[in-house]
Amino acid sequence: SGEGAGNYATVASVIQTAVKNGQNPFEVLRVIATLSQA
Repeated sequence: SGEGAGNYATVASVIQTAVKNGQNPFEVLRVIATLSQA
């Protein structure tokens, strides 16, 4: 679906940016998930 493709693109972008900045992509995703629950 279009929404699924958009969600995938967002997650892929976050992971790629984390890697480029020398960060652990899994930790970045965990922080985002934690913040979205606040």
